[in-house]
Amino acid sequence: MLSRSKTQLFVLIVGDLFAMVISLWLTVRIRYPTPHIGLSFVDHLTIFAPIFVLWIIGFFIFNLYGKPTVAYQRNLPLNLFNAQFFNSAVAALVFYFLTAAVITPKTNLFIDLLLSFIILLIWRTVLGPKFTRRRAEQILLLGASVDAQELERELKENTRYEVVIHRASEAVTQEKLLDHIYTNKIATIIFDFKNHHEKEMLSRLGILALLGIKFVDVNDLYED
Repeated sequence: MLSRSKTQLFVLIVGDLFAMVISLWLTVRIRYPTPHIGLSFVDHLTIFAPIFVLWIIGFFIFNLYGKPTVAYQRNLPLNLFNAQFFNSAVAALVFYFLTAAVITPKTNLFIDLLLSFIILLIWRTVLGPKFTRRRAEQILLLGASVDAQELERELKENTRYEVVIHRASEAVTQEKLLDHIYTNKIATIIFDFKNHHEKEMLSRLGILALLGIKFVDVNDLYED
């Protein structure tokens, strides 16, 4: 939930490219329903292939391959729309200024962008999570701040995060905290980096007890 493995990133990129190719195929079918009229799908794919590579770079720019935080998941449709709007400008630049394309892609590009947005959104929100699913991550959430409570509710109500939440209040004892970590095989501890008490409580556990555990600021998970 808090990071992507290389395999998950690879699956996302391949899925995005596949969605783009499917969108282009549908565009050709819509524009040229009669066989042998206009350029073939292969001709279009040859022309659009470098565009798709640039679009993937655009997705990186708009953080569509970033850490799947709460803010990332909430803003995914808007970020995808903004990325495709940006990518439309990139495609227009390539078609009209940098290449001598043998097609007049105004209508084709518009249809392709519309279809690709829809298909990419379905891939990212419905199909993608099924292909990138992994073992549920064990997370220990400290504190009782408003942000901590909102985060707990968000993570528990949305299974796409693939996490198991364990809670510990600020009044938890050192022994109880260690028991949480060892018994539940905690992989990530989320706490407020600005909260001196929470930082001191973790520091008392010692380096060996926390070795291999990721630490995440609860405030970072709500940053855009």
